[in-house]
Amino acid sequence: MIKLSIYNIKFAAYSILLIFLASAFSFGCAAKNSETTPAGQLLVDDGYIPDSPKWDKNSPIAIQKLNENVYQVILDWDIVTVNNEDNTKKNIIGYNIYRRKESAIEKKIATLASDQHYYIDKSPELIEGEKFIYTITAFDNMLRESTGSDPQMAIIQPEKKTIPKSPSRMFFAPGSSIAFGNDRGDIIISWDAPMENIDNSPASDINEYEIESHSHSQTTWKQIAKIPGDKNIFIDSNLTQGTYFYRIRAKNSSGNYSQYVDGNFSIFGKLDNSSPGPVTNLEVWYQKGKNYLRWQNPVKDADGKTLDFIGIKVYRKIKDSSEPFTLVKILPPDISYTDFNIDMDSYYIYTVTTFDVSGNESIMSRPASSEPEITYLETPKNLFASLSKNSTLTLNWESVPGAKTYNVYKSQFENGIYTKSGDTALNSYIMSIPYGNVYYYKVTAASENGVESSPSKCIQIVGNILNKTIECESYLNDISKGVNAVTRPFALEVRVIDYSDINQQGNYLWFSPISKEDGESVRGVPISGKDTDAVDDYIEINQFMSTGIYKCDIWIKKSDDSGIYQIEVGGKKYGPLDCYSNNNYDIMKLPVSFVVDDDATYHGKNMTFRFTCLGKTENSSDYVINLDKIVVLK
Repeated sequence: MIKLSIYNIKFAAYSILLIFLASAFSFGCAAKNSETTPAGQLLVDDGYIPDSPKWDKNSPIAIQKLNENVYQVILDWDIVTVNNEDNTKKNIIGYNIYRRKESAIEKKIATLASDQHYYIDKSPELIEGEKFIYTITAFDNMLRESTGSDPQMAIIQPEKKTIPKSPSRMFFAPGSSIAFGNDRGDIIISWDAPMENIDNSPASDINEYEIESHSHSQTTWKQIAKIPGDKNIFIDSNLTQGTYFYRIRAKNSSGNYSQYVDGNFSIFGKLDNSSPGPVTNLEVWYQKGKNYLRWQNPVKDADGKTLDFIGIKVYRKIKDSSEPFTLVKILPPDISYTDFNIDMDSYYIYTVTTFDVSGNESIMSRPASSEPEITYLETPKNLFASLSKNSTLTLNWESVPGAKTYNVYKSQFENGIYTKSGDTALNSYIMSIPYGNVYYYKVTAASENGVESSPSKCIQIVGNILNKTIECESYLNDISKGVNAVTRPFALEVRVIDYSDINQQGNYLWFSPISKEDGESVRGVPISGKDTDAVDDYIEINQFMSTGIYKCDIWIKKSDDSGIYQIEVGGKKYGPLDCYSNNNYDIMKLPVSFVVDDDATYHGKNMTFRFTCLGKTENSSDYVINLDKIVVLK
């Protein structure tokens, strides 16, 4: 990409100096008939005027609307290599661009180098309703200028009150929040913006998309979102297994809607934990207001076994921006993508991932940039944590060839904003975390000139791993999003209760399988009268644990509306547990133990604590369980 405004100024000054030196050299050394450019190209003067430039046959001129009343004109022509006698000419050093308003005097607006064959005019004179005529000339190092090219007219049309065509290339991906063995997850929806209106004029004023959906069991369309016109990604969350149907239409600034484009996607749950292999050889290049990407897809999953990937995710960021990579497009297993929605005065950095039907996503590819001649390192792999006997925590990862330093980033949320925590020349990083705090870490590799790779996959670290407390109420957001709750709807089944008014400090995660507003009721009395609306309903708390043998205490507050529960963790079942008590001060501490096997990639795994309702006692009024915390003793 060329920074035109700065480039033109610099080149104009350079051209004047070059022409002056070339002329002086030619007149002072008449016996010599050749000279050399600063780049080393031999300039042989044939004594003839350059031939007139010829416009590009496919797209000689394009008009684009940038925003309200701001336009740009893109000109494209073929490089001139001959003189006006059609013989080879080697001393052409540049082009002059001329523009005139209809019925006005022509003026020169730019001078370009001989290897440039397009120009972008962003003049404030380009206003609606005006007509402009462009011509181009070539000149050599003896200041001989060709006759002008054929004229090209640009008509800056006033905005038309027309109807956009439909969005296209609708595609879906499973969200990464789908939990193993669970029935809830997200669907990511992507589409291409309409490029034209139905009268084939440019659709440059799309300001909104409307999204409607219905499930496999309900056929009535319902609007679920309105998306700004510069976005083409939407995530539909909290979905049970099944097929979901979507339709999207575009709306322009005149309030006119396109026809709908529709599609569907099915959630199957998580079938495996193996991510696809990453893409390789990502390339990016800029041409005529667009960034073109291409890459090679993997042939194996990350574990080296059969490949099951179903699509591509494209991420990008603006160069020198502090913003993280942002998902801009999901695709089928393609090997190329064209990014139309760019600012031509900015350079962009891209990285690409693959994903499978379970929502497993590969590591990010080596980045590539629209800025020429920028080389990036590979993405760090296999980030894991180890704990020494003195409770010192060390992050480790595979070394990256060519890395001068590694930057370590952390966040309090898995998909939150990551800030730099430190850097190291080694492929390890020693740190400590305050007791009970949870952080997520990523690592990038940086070359000697400071150019960073894509970030690694994140890892969760809990402060003081040898003895930590997992507050159950902190998982409310996960459960309320449907990651763990087994039935739907569940809005009134899970919430946080504060018992501090009766001298019980802290909050409790409250779960009742009964949702009265959804037509469920408390009908059963003890286990013999099982209530089908409640029995076998459960919630889960998932916590990453490093490899080892664990002993935990699960704290439960007993109450007069409590039920009878079974707890399952690490393949072991505990219960039935009677949580009933008419004394609000009673705390049950249930000891559990389990083993976390080693995983070569993550050196640990997610452990699931499942709480399943079995029934209620005769005295209890409900099936409630009040979860306080899980104290990890290890």
